[in-house]
Amino acid sequence: MLSPSGTPPVVTKIEVEAGRLRLEGTSPKGVWTLIIERQLRSIKFMDETFQPLAFSVGGQTAQENDKVSLLDDRYKGLNLRLHQAQKFRVLSVNSLDIAITNWGFRIGRVGAFVTPVVAERFPLPIQDSAFSFRGFVWSYSLPLLKETIGLGHGAGSFPFDFPNNDPIKMSEIFGADSLLDKPHNFYISFAHTHGLLALVILFVVFAIFFLRTWPDVRRRDNSLFALPYCLGVVGYLGSGLSVDSTVGVSSVFWVLLGVGLGIAPEEKTDISPISKA
Repeated sequence: MLSPSGTPPVVTKIEVEAGRLRLEGTSPKGVWTLIIERQLRSIKFMDETFQPLAFSVGGQTAQENDKVSLLDDRYKGLNLRLHQAQKFRVLSVNSLDIAITNWGFRIGRVGAFVTPVVAERFPLPIQDSAFSFRGFVWSYSLPLLKETIGLGHGAGSFPFDFPNNDPIKMSEIFGADSLLDKPHNFYISFAHTHGLLALVILFVVFAIFFLRTWPDVRRRDNSLFALPYCLGVVGYLGSGLSVDSTVGVSSVFWVLLGVGLGIAPEEKTDISPISKA
């Protein structure tokens, strides 16, 4: 059943607070908040002031036996269903499955039930949809670097730290069963894996590379040898702003970087004739 205007209520935020599940959303009647508390053999629905909400279970057909209807008009049209799974009860809110377990509330994400989180966002001056939604990925990846200032979290740890458990943000951008496993940025990935301090050291290595190769680029007799190394490194560092490190390309990059670092600037020496006594 839809609300009087024909628009169903939309859930905009889900979080676990003090052992309770807190849902926030909008409807034609305005902003609403629904708090769900797990009890021994049932669940309790409350509004934002923790006042209990009356509800009924069941519908007009056999397919609606698990339907839960809140009798408050503020939640009219919100699709709630409660059914028993193998080891726990599952509450479906607008097709989002929420498991009610002995350890608290868990949401259904990518074939598993996980604890819902509210993602922290870094305010970038670009839209979420910029660069094929890389703006969204970067804005939620940068706050993770607060935990990797000295030491990183290791290779392959990004999908476990990224807020994939934020069902609202992930669902509205990439879909309900989406999972982000990389930040689509070489520098963010490097800082998260190895630490921000390691990223600073890497920038120093890049600076040394250009300081060593630039004199050879300026020399006409040696520019054809040094220029490809500089252009290759510059191209890789530029593409790193929007892509991650890949095995096929990164191996060539590190070879070019190592060769460039091995180029020592030639020193001019004055050869003076040996004076005879």
